[in-house]
Amino acid sequence: MCIQNTPKISDISEKILYIGKVIQTFGLDPKRFITAFLQSTHEQIVLNRHLWGAPIGWPSTFKVLDSIKTVVRKTTEGKSRWKAYILSEAKEILAAEGGAHGQFPAGNYYNSSKITPGFFDEEAKSERVVKLITEDMPFLYELLKDKLTRKATANHVDFGDSDSGNESNESEASQEPTPAIPSRGSTPVDPEERTTRNADEDAPFHHKKIPQDLEPVNEIYDRADRPHVISATICAVVAFGANRRDNALQIQNSVVLLACGVTERVSTFLNYIGLSSSRRTAHRAIQALGRIASKKITQIMSPNSKSPLAPIICIDNIDFEEAVHEKSVEKSSQMFHGTWGYVHVVDRQLLKKFDPSDFSLEKYKESILNSATMPLKPSVFLPTQKTSYHFQAVIKSQITDVLLKYIATAGDNMVNLRKNPPVIEPIEVKRPNITMLKLMIASDNSAQGMGEVFEGIMHQTGLTPAEFFSPLRVFEGDLGTCMNLESLRNQRKPSGHIENSLSSIFTLLGASHILWNVAQAVYLLHYGNYLDSNDLGAWHTLHALGVPAEKPTTKKDFTLMLTNLTKSHEASILYCLLTVMGYPNALLSDEKVTLPSGKLQEVVDGCYQRFFSPDAFNALLDDESDNSASSEDSVSSKQTDGSDSASSSDSSEAPKKKKDDNPPVPGLKNFLLRLRDFASIVECDRAMRAGDIGRVINMWIRCGFSGSP
Repeated sequence: MCIQNTPKISDISEKILYIGKVIQTFGLDPKRFITAFLQSTHEQIVLNRHLWGAPIGWPSTFKVLDSIKTVVRKTTEGKSRWKAYILSEAKEILAAEGGAHGQFPAGNYYNSSKITPGFFDEEAKSERVVKLITEDMPFLYELLKDKLTRKATANHVDFGDSDSGNESNESEASQEPTPAIPSRGSTPVDPEERTTRNADEDAPFHHKKIPQDLEPVNEIYDRADRPHVISATICAVVAFGANRRDNALQIQNSVVLLACGVTERVSTFLNYIGLSSSRRTAHRAIQALGRIASKKITQIMSPNSKSPLAPIICIDNIDFEEAVHEKSVEKSSQMFHGTWGYVHVVDRQLLKKFDPSDFSLEKYKESILNSATMPLKPSVFLPTQKTSYHFQAVIKSQITDVLLKYIATAGDNMVNLRKNPPVIEPIEVKRPNITMLKLMIASDNSAQGMGEVFEGIMHQTGLTPAEFFSPLRVFEGDLGTCMNLESLRNQRKPSGHIENSLSSIFTLLGASHILWNVAQAVYLLHYGNYLDSNDLGAWHTLHALGVPAEKPTTKKDFTLMLTNLTKSHEASILYCLLTVMGYPNALLSDEKVTLPSGKLQEVVDGCYQRFFSPDAFNALLDDESDNSASSEDSVSSKQTDGSDSASSSDSSEAPKKKKDDNPPVPGLKNFLLRLRDFASIVECDRAMRAGDIGRVINMWIRCGFSGSP
């Protein structure tokens, strides 16, 4: 082919027209030429186009494709045809995506009869999600995630105040910010400080500048993770819908839903839409987990174990009802009285700190025998000066927490505002080695029931009575369980057989059960009479917070009781803070005022000094003694001679005037006592959650010393 006579053309349009004429002379058009160029198997042509799909040639290839898109989408029909083409390509890509076939680990199928506890670990779940979005269905995941993140603007979402789930705060942002304490000369806030503060609140968690706000408050879900979670969940549902054996998420959900008590009708619907497996599959998975747990219990309770202390057995009674709405002869509601529990293997690293012989049965019996002659010193049960100072730090930390949660934020970090009290003896943070026992239809509410519980535990552990009762066994339970066990022990005395005497069983009151009893007694002590409007007990505060006052507490709802007690305590502290700051009747807004950290520390110290310190109680006692002395003087003046009526009148007016100058505040003494008692209960609950056994013991000593039930 001769190309020497090609004309010299500089304009790109002229070049295109000339090339078009040349192509036309060979009986081709541009489309047929491009198609032939891309489909030809000629060696030279293949060599000429081999860089089109390579990384170095992809940018120019993308320009070609983008130019074609621009040309064909100029009309409405062209846009529709282009969308149809892209849709067909997307369908082809999605049809090619999907997990590997076969049983795990070769494929994505999980046999419900072979499920292990490791299947539900966070690490295992994360690995399955990563494999799903990076290997199995990356195209669909990225497509969904891009759609969800295109208009995402907020940093986090809180579903606490909205039923619709709308996270936008545009209406709130358009309003002018109002001061947190809007009455009687609020402290002004610098606009620059406010801007800095808002920017810091919008910053990521690890980029926050102010140390007092490093702990997120009232954030339920992170907005940044929401598109990822939704996209990954949809991908798992699509994979399950296309292949019912791609069932990792569905088995996980079905087991959790069954354990949470979701009805069969709801479970069937969730299975229909691909979010969970069938109820039958969930039962098979739970049966598999039960077999593994049974083998584990037999293993850890084996007498060949090298641990110096046998695993601790924690038990508690449970009552549940199988309610039938439409009763008949065949079907009726039934109440089951049973016992549930778990086996807790003590950490070996903790046991290494003690002499193994201290955990033997002989040492236990020797200690019990020596306790009868052990001298008791009152100082053992009294709080020391060190524990008193720590309790002061506890109260100030609670005041600081309420101040920073509801009223103000620190504008600097010059003063360290402690929202948590100093640690004393925290235990090492480790996942406890706990194995659940099978539910036993035997109640521990009586001595006979305790015997049935022992038989059920021995049946699960596979031990003979002699093997079970030979070592020291520590049982943890509530007060009723301990008393029933002691009653059973007394019924079997005297006995020379260790399996009948129960001499190797040591009952231990659980910390939560102790807190349950103490908190309920303190709560009811300060609750008051809700039928008397003049009664200023804790019911008044809870009623103002919207908590029903008719039922102060129920024995079965430990969490609700502590929640209401904490609400009442924090509301009381909030009122004390507003009183110290000079705004006792202020209405709090959503926006908190920004103050220097030094000023906030002064407010905390002032609140403690006025309402929590010993001086506050001493001043109250002095006022009561002055008032009683004044009343005695008034009575004695009335008993004087009639000839001295004028002088007696003058003397009676003086103490009356003094009494009116310092009128007593109704219920102030009980209010101060309630603050300290509730502070002890709240601190004990938080110390147990933090795993600080030193703080817990301090609170038990204080409760015993103060005479709390």
